[in-house]
Amino acid sequence: MGDQIFLIIPEIFILASIIGLFTIKLLYENSRGVAKAAYIYYWSSLVVITAGIFITFFMQIGANQTVFNNIFLIDAFAAINKILILFLSVTVLVYSREYLAERELMRIEYFLFLHAAIFGMMLMVSGHNMLVIYLGLEICSMSVYSLVVYSREVQSSTGAGIKYYTVGIFSTILILIGIYLIYSNTGSFDIDEMKRHLNVDGENIKFIAIGMILLAIGGAFKLGAVPFHVWVPDIYKGISTAVTLFAGTVPKIAAFSVAIRLFTVTFSDIHAYLQSMLTIMALTAAIAGCFFSFFASNLKKLFGYATVNHVGFMILGFIIGSGIEAGGEGYMSAMFYTVTYSIMIAGAYGIIIFLGKKGEETGSLSDFSGLYKKNRWIAIIMLLVMLSMAGFPGTAGFYAKFMLIRSSFESGMDNIAIAFIVIAVLSAYPYLKVIWLMLKGQPVGVLGALSTSELRILLGVNSLIVLGFGVYPEGLIAICNEALQWTVYFK
Repeated sequence: MGDQIFLIIPEIFILASIIGLFTIKLLYENSRGVAKAAYIYYWSSLVVITAGIFITFFMQIGANQTVFNNIFLIDAFAAINKILILFLSVTVLVYSREYLAERELMRIEYFLFLHAAIFGMMLMVSGHNMLVIYLGLEICSMSVYSLVVYSREVQSSTGAGIKYYTVGIFSTILILIGIYLIYSNTGSFDIDEMKRHLNVDGENIKFIAIGMILLAIGGAFKLGAVPFHVWVPDIYKGISTAVTLFAGTVPKIAAFSVAIRLFTVTFSDIHAYLQSMLTIMALTAAIAGCFFSFFASNLKKLFGYATVNHVGFMILGFIIGSGIEAGGEGYMSAMFYTVTYSIMIAGAYGIIIFLGKKGEETGSLSDFSGLYKKNRWIAIIMLLVMLSMAGFPGTAGFYAKFMLIRSSFESGMDNIAIAFIVIAVLSAYPYLKVIWLMLKGQPVGVLGALSTSELRILLGVNSLIVLGFGVYPEGLIAICNEALQWTVYFK
């Protein structure tokens, strides 16, 4: 038991930090005031999450075993995804510091919800039992819902929070029913045991198929895939930028790591039954996200539609990975795409925060008009991010799309590959429109009050990572392959 507890110290560490935040509130906020306590919350949270990266690396990266009666799995795949989750969370904190401070949102509630969401995501990626995965999903979801309505001075945040919560409850019901149908026909919540008892030729295959479809639909709601995408752009536009930055990046890593785990382990023998549905979801998400982004006049709403479009490309990786002949290339490409997308969108929201005006939410396309004439450094960074999201050669976004489309051709899915090439070309237009506006538009207003040197440095590093993964993608590919080789599918 002692050895098992030792392996989950990263999770215990993050959970204990929530208690630590309450302790700080009792010791400092009541005696020294909210303003001083706010920065203690921030720096404590930043140190804890950063330390969590190193603790996870040293304690879990080389492990490969299940603990606590097989409900929790510690392996390289889970550890690498946790490190990505923690790393992106640190990025979110640094980007958001001035934004939260200026709006007096740097209170204990924000950090409690943030840590709780991280803890839930860590449970998700290490869950070896469907109930543990579900528990982690709900902890993460409820924390993000709370973050959405946290910034009460953003008038639209309450409405966005209600919409987000309603969609979340509906998707949760679908996921629960799906888990129940599969459990009732396998007799186990363990993802390995479920695989052994799934009988393709049995008379219960219809119930299993319905359960899988409900899981897929529930997951599509959570991710914002078509036709369950309607909530994404409105919520991204309606909530505060700091929360959108977190909700639009970090949970994607957790969600796709769970999907990869289930597809490569539990459903590896029978998920061909879902291939037609996945193909429809991938194509419609990519097409709808591309089409509606043409008419977006707000950058946050544009990124909402872009998320729908990018989810379509991510799902393509699961379609490719459904065949053994694909050699796992599809799953690796999906993981590479998810990581690069999260880094790109983090940089984009970081720029929105950088240009933020005091007491206002920035995001209108007009705010970026003539940006090159006002601040060339930030305009160049935005240029790199936009080119990467458009899939311009030499950037991470291009290589992510290139790997997926190449794998589609190699797997014999020529028609799908050609369709995604056309979609990739057309979806570049909204990003090119933003670039044209930055370079050729007339300057409007002045730079916001949040343009600090700290943000400048982080944005520079963010853009270099985007460019670096495009010029030298082999490093991230090696990490993805190292993570994926630990799943049952690749053993």
